[in-house]
Parts: sequence; C-alpha cells; structure tokens
Amino acid sequence: MHANPQHTVQGSGLAPHVVFAGGEKGGNLFPGLAVADSLRQLHPQIQITFTGAGSHIERREVHAAGFAYRGLPCPAWPVSWSGIWKYSKDQRQAFRVARQFIQQTGVVAVVGLGGAASLPIAKAATSAGIALALLEQNAIPGKTTQKLSHAASLVCLSFAASRHRLTAARRVRITGGPVRLHRLKAVAEQPRGSRILITGGTLGAQDLNHAVPRALYKVGRFVRNWQIVHQAGPDHVRETRELYRKFSLPAHVVPFLDDLPSWFSRSDLVVSRAGGATLSELAVTGVPAVLVPAPLSTGDCERVNARCYTQAGAAITVDPYDHGSRLDDELGMRLVPLLDDQSLRVAMGRSMSHLAFPKAANDSAAAIADLIGARPFANVA
Repeated sequence: MHANPQHTVQGSGLAPHVVFAGGEKGGNLFPGLAVADSLRQLHPQIQITFTGAGSHIERREVHAAGFAYRGLPCPAWPVSWSGIWKYSKDQRQAFRVARQFIQQTGVVAVVGLGGAASLPIAKAATSAGIALALLEQNAIPGKTTQKLSHAASLVCLSFAASRHRLTAARRVRITGGPVRLHRLKAVAEQPRGSRILITGGTLGAQDLNHAVPRALYKVGRFVRNWQIVHQAGPDHVRETRELYRKFSLPAHVVPFLDDLPSWFSRSDLVVSRAGGATLSELAVTGVPAVLVPAPLSTGDCERVNARCYTQAGAAITVDPYDHGSRLDDELGMRLVPLLDDQSLRVAMGRSMSHLAFPKAANDSAAAIADLIGARPFANVA
C-alpha cells in the first residue's frame, strides 16, 4: 500500500478511489451522499464506493444516487458483557476483509459516516496509512467518531459545540451538516400549504406514532384546516393509520418519505426526532419544529442537539423523559400556539434558517479532496 495518499493521487494516472463507509441509518447515510454528490461534481474523475452492512435502504439510496455499493462485515456494538468476546472476534475478521478490499481496489481515502458499520474499514485505512475523514452530525460525537478521531486526518463537525469533546483530533473543521440541496430546487419556489409533517426517522418512532395522533385529536379545531403527513416507519403504518382513523383525522400515513428535505420545504410545521442530520435539513429548509428527542440516543445526543436549536429560537423541545405516558398532552399544549399563529411560525422559521450551513456538503467535499491532493479537471465548472 502507498503510505502517502496525496502523492498517490497526483502522481498516478488512475482515478483515485474514495470509500464512504457506514450508513445503516439515514442520519449517517444521507449526509454522506450529500458530500459524495459534491465530491463527484467538483472532481468527476474520482471513483466513489459506499460500503456498509448491506441493508435494503442503504443499497437503494446509494444506487439511486448513482454510486457503487459494497456490503462488508460490520459487527454491531455488543449489548452485554457476555457479547464482548464474540464482538472482538468478529471485529478482527471484519478488519481483515476491509483491509483486503482496500488493497484490491486501490482506495486512497475513507470517509467514515459514523455507526458501527464504518469502524472496520476506517481502522483498516489508518493501519495502511490511508487518509481517514470523519463526518459527525451530532453535538455529542458518537462512539465511532470518539474512537477514531485521534487517528483521523480530518473531522468535519456539524456543531461547533462538539469541538471541545474531540481534543485528540488533529484537524477539525466546522462545516455544518451536509444536505443534498439540488433535491430542493424543484420545490423551493412552491408556496407552503398548511401542512404538518411528523417523522420519527427512517424506521419511524413508536412514541411519536402513538402520541401525535392523540395530541392532534386533543387540539381539535386548531388542526382542522391542516394537512397531516406522518412518516410512521415500515413496521408501524397500519396501526398508525388506524389510530388516525379512530380519531376521525384525515392523514397521509406512509412508511417512508423518499425525499424528506423536499417534504420539509412544503410544510409549515414539523414534529420530529432531533438527530443531527434531520436538524441540518430543517435548518436549510427554514421550517419550525417541535422536537421530541429519542430517549435512547447515544450519549443523550438528541437531547443536546434539541437544546441547541431551542435556545436559538428555532424549535420547541418536548422531552419524553419529562412527560412519560402523558406525552400526548404536552405535545398538544405546545402545538396549539404554533398551529394557531402564523407569525410565530414565521419567526421560528427565520431563526431556523440562521442555523443553516448551505455550503456544508461542498466544504466537506473540498476538505476531503484537499486531504488526498485531488485536483479537478480543467473543464470542471
């Protein structure tokens, strides 16, 4: 393997090969796709491959974006002490497979997207002297970022508040959260209707599926003229639809929204989790939000993310920890002024827009290209 990736790219006639690793969750995958899109636009000679655990959503989204995909062994974090030995054994095997993949395909840089799926190939890259960049979406860096930051050549952060948590990192850039802006162009000029959008992420969120229909029923007339769109997750569509039907609330309930930022662009109000990637999309689209942090998010990152946006006046946080089984009552109470007062929504939307980093994907891509010494062709705009 070449020990100097910069020399390899500039001195070779072959197209440099960059791997984006991880993405078993949309919050990891979609920012990676945004950066890969920008890298391809800036440097069309670069070969890009995504690697991950091989889920259907990963493969579908990566192929739809026009990139190659390769499934690799990705052991999940152990959930108990008894699983640590097996995890260590599986990690060693995954590392060997990842190292072989790197050697056989001439990889010059790995971009870690976070999550357990990015760990084996990221470690294989650093052991081979290959550049490693990390994309971190949350205010509290995830386990993988914390584990690898000392060995990474570059860490791109969405939150400036994350910097002090990565004191061992050699090179850090505050780029903001990458979003695929070109997917918003078709709808950016369309007027927003009175639409409230509920999303618990790619797989849905059971507490939102249970509490939001009840909350909207309890606010009665305030939601009467609103269109309700609810992303419930593939396993919970039927029961969520039944709940809306029980309360006589017309709602468009779907398992998955293929282009969530565009749906944000066409909504007046969003109820959602507080993952970093979702918040970056909300900021770019300038839509106010009621945030319900995931109770079991790693390191309590969603609660910290939500606090940053609430303190900026861009969102309201309803914490499940504080309300338990009465989450629907608190949601209803907090939704009423937002549903009833357009000027309040406009003001919050303006504050949300102030948190946006519209150049995040380009800035991250440029930093990665600089890291490996890639140069665009002369005819690239």
